[in-house]
Amino acid sequence: MSLNRVVDLVGHVDPGRALRLAEEALDLARVLVAEQPDSLRARGDLTASLNTVVDLIGHVDPGRALVLAEEALELRRVLVAEQPD
Repeated sequence: MSLNRVVDLVGHVDPGRALRLAEEALDLARVLVAEQPDSLRARGDLTASLNTVVDLIGHVDPGRALVLAEEALELRRVLVAEQPD
């Protein structure tokens, strides 16, 4: 997802902008999963987007970060169970 690349690039310079972009990427990833629930790629992208937001908010909103991290972990467990190889 190109938004996540931009987040990486601006994260150290403008953390507020990075968070806004990461939230946008997360919203888009959720839409894609809703439209394509069987897509491994879409669900993997959602996991990555969740983790990006977790990284950005972990020190300022640990409660929300934990909720999102748990969501990402559960998604990853499902993906591994579906594709054990």
